[in-house]
Amino acid sequence: MAFGSNSDTVPSKVITSSLAISAPCPTAADMSYAEAPRSSLAFGDQPCAARIGEPEMIRRPLVLAALAAVVATVLPLIAPAALAQEVGRAQRVVNTVYGGGLLYRLQTGQPVVFNERISTAEASATSIALGDGSFLELGPQAEVTLDRFVVDSRSGVTGVVRMTRGALRFAGTPVPKRIDIETPSASIGIRGTILSVRVTAASTEVEVTEGTVTITAAGQVLQASAGQFVLVDGPARPLVRQPTPAFRQEMQRVSSLLGPIPVVRAAAPTAPNPSGTEPVMDASGRLLGTLGRRADGMLEVRDLTGRLRGYVDPVRNQTLDASARVIGPGNLAPTLLGGR
Repeated sequence: MAFGSNSDTVPSKVITSSLAISAPCPTAADMSYAEAPRSSLAFGDQPCAARIGEPEMIRRPLVLAALAAVVATVLPLIAPAALAQEVGRAQRVVNTVYGGGLLYRLQTGQPVVFNERISTAEASATSIALGDGSFLELGPQAEVTLDRFVVDSRSGVTGVVRMTRGALRFAGTPVPKRIDIETPSASIGIRGTILSVRVTAASTEVEVTEGTVTITAAGQVLQASAGQFVLVDGPARPLVRQPTPAFRQEMQRVSSLLGPIPVVRAAAPTAPNPSGTEPVMDASGRLLGTLGRRADGMLEVRDLTGRLRGYVDPVRNQTLDASARVIGPGNLAPTLLGGR
């Protein structure tokens, strides 16, 4: 059948109904509702007032959808302390460290909160001071989640650290606490302990510096004391052995970025000048550099250019070089600075 024949013609009644305008329909700018009743003007089969209101009816859901999209984008970027309980603060941030997963760059002094995921990039590290004075430190390419953390002024911090990769150092206070480090292959129970942990997809390595830890893996429970190193290799039971070269290398990287592991005491000895720095001199009285007290009680040894040369640990009564290797007992700051 040819297009345009009489049999294909749309009935004139329909054409008239859909196209005929009984009266011009002004825009909202041309009239107000006071000038004409809603039913006085018509556009086809619909009142003009309804036609005038259509753009607003269309715009409203679009505006609401746009606002919802903005809120969904901006809300995760709000400072985390405003959204959850603070469990500690970043005391030190070296290079690139992320909080909230990968949502924002963690800065020194910024709070960390309950259930927050913290990750570090290559050649990066962070030291987090928890609410009770304990320190949680992460080395390069590490990732942890502060799960189920509670801060109490009397009982300290309790919670679970879920660790998926990298190196971690923990220095606890003498205040009783219960913190567990959960890794893909083991669970480590901490009770006021100083320890270091290295985690890969296949293994967990733990070195206890002070106190005791309980390590659970493959259905076995092992208690490790100060000076012991424990390896959990995949599904195997935990074994006490010598530290692996990979563990030593990783902890050396952490020390090169953050210095020696903090030592936390209920009452740390006071430095001669706890509010600032003190000079370091040789036997002849020549100025070699300075000693500066850190928040954790460790003393930093710096030369006259400000370069870090090592540390003096007043709690353990020993001196360490800049890579945190012990070089001898007592205060050897003049030796570090080239004096006698």
